[in-house]
Amino acid sequence: MVDLGLVLHQGSYFRDLWNILDFIVVSGALVAFAFTGSSKGKDISTIKSLRVLRVLRPLKTIKRLPKLKAVFDCVVNSLKNVLNILIVYLLFMFIFAVVAVQLFKGRFFYCTDESKEFERDCRGEYLVYEHDNEVKAQKREWKKYDFHYDNVAWALLTLFTVSTGEGWPQVLKHSVDATYENRGPSPGYRMEMSIFYVVYFVVFPFFFVNIFVALIIITFQEQGDKMMEDYSLEKNERACIDFAINARPLTRHMPQNKLSFQYRMWEFVVSPPFEYTIMAMIALNTVVLMMKYDGASETYEAVLANLNIVFTSLFSMECVLKIIAFGVLNYFKDAWNIFDCVTVLGSITDILVTELGNNFINLSFLRLFRAARLIKLLRQGETIRILLWTFVQSFKALPYVCLLIAMLFFIYAIIGMQLFGNIAIEEDGESAINQHNNFQTFVMALMLLFRSATGEAWHEIMLSCLGSKRCDPQTGNPEPECGSQFAYLYFVSFIFFCSFLGLAWGEEGKGCQAKDEEEDKDSTSEKEEERLLRMDLPVADDNSVHFNSTLMALIRTALDIKIAKAATDLTVGKIYAAMMIMEYYRQSKIKRSQALRDEQVLLSQGE
Repeated sequence: MVDLGLVLHQGSYFRDLWNILDFIVVSGALVAFAFTGSSKGKDISTIKSLRVLRVLRPLKTIKRLPKLKAVFDCVVNSLKNVLNILIVYLLFMFIFAVVAVQLFKGRFFYCTDESKEFERDCRGEYLVYEHDNEVKAQKREWKKYDFHYDNVAWALLTLFTVSTGEGWPQVLKHSVDATYENRGPSPGYRMEMSIFYVVYFVVFPFFFVNIFVALIIITFQEQGDKMMEDYSLEKNERACIDFAINARPLTRHMPQNKLSFQYRMWEFVVSPPFEYTIMAMIALNTVVLMMKYDGASETYEAVLANLNIVFTSLFSMECVLKIIAFGVLNYFKDAWNIFDCVTVLGSITDILVTELGNNFINLSFLRLFRAARLIKLLRQGETIRILLWTFVQSFKALPYVCLLIAMLFFIYAIIGMQLFGNIAIEEDGESAINQHNNFQTFVMALMLLFRSATGEAWHEIMLSCLGSKRCDPQTGNPEPECGSQFAYLYFVSFIFFCSFLGLAWGEEGKGCQAKDEEEDKDSTSEKEEERLLRMDLPVADDNSVHFNSTLMALIRTALDIKIAKAATDLTVGKIYAAMMIMEYYRQSKIKRSQALRDEQVLLSQGE
């Protein structure tokens, strides 16, 4: 602030949103530190919760990484563009909430004793049959379901929970069973109320989600085009050129001596019949793996084990034949060959340990190599390889989106530990906060948030984190003061951001799409010569043409990209033009010589 100034001039401290975020974090930490050690009551404990603002510090990393900042800007701009549809979404949600209040207000009450329908009858005790035919007397209580429509706020929360696909069957059942205000449920009392949820699901989870996806796709495309406005090339052209620069040629070893045994072996292993035979073996091996089941007889298991040995031997033979054909060094230059070799070695080790070694050591993970053979099918078809390559490239383009999601999980995990980490763990199964699902450690908080992000019973976890919950005995607080009403905002916002980033995930990383039209296979030699001249490939000092130069020239001519070239470069076009000139000179010289000879013949005949 001393260096940049406060706010009055351009470039001052408080005119940068990142500086404002940093100021809020530091101020909150200082206020919380000032009240450390004070014991003035519950209000001071609330002020100490300001320490949670420190978890926002990792967001400053976004400013330091340009690519991460670009992804973050895309997400923010998507939120801006989605704001209009979000307003419409909230308007429709409000309409459905008002309708739900009119239909179900005060009708989601029930008595713990299902035989009682009215609150005035829900008194005293009733008998409950528990495990081992034990009979226990319990007190009758008049309760309300966790999610209801008694007011618009609760109706909005209930409808949002239903739209996430969690707990909606229970809410639907309660709605169908609802009778009158302040009266208990009756099974199937109003089946026509299910129409309300059918219409709601058509409008929100189906219709609005598709609109959100379309807007996010348009936003990301516009953002990408906006980033390319300062360049002379289009986004597609730049992507293709980047691909050409980073591309590497696919090499395939072939023995030079065509009369050698290695060449005949190479010709055999690369032949289509050999490849089809390997594919058939993989398919049969897949069928054998599918035939295992629990409770099979010893004879059946022995047959499957022998078949596994046979397939392992055949795949080992394939590996040996390819090593002979390609040579050791050339064989291991291919990643697929390395994978094949590792799979074969793992399968052989599995047989030696399980069949011959009588399981003297537990290496059951080696059986995974049997299933790994199925992956070899991915290398057989050209279309499958293209899909696999596209799948891998899409993951390469997503590290910064993953980092953004990781930051979201980190921030919410720390906040959850501060707010809900002192809630007592329930072992009786009544609460969603238990030994395997809590905020007491950072790792457990991450696991809980991951479960919530998948939509698994997140609404039950939210209800278990509300205020007035029993505290953990280690806190030394016997009063039911743990938890927070902030759980509503915490979980709803987390589910929203996870869903939004999940939609943005699919739009990261667009491939190179060529604009060129497919040329006619019957094109004349003149067109090919013209294309060769326009490609104008540079020639290296050793009179060779590099792979990347050829690929770049093909893209440049296909997309009609104009690139300035030095006049002194030796290119294929110049060499070809010189050859054409030389050929034209030779032909014209031959024609002149032939004409001169014809003239001399005529003169001799005239004499």
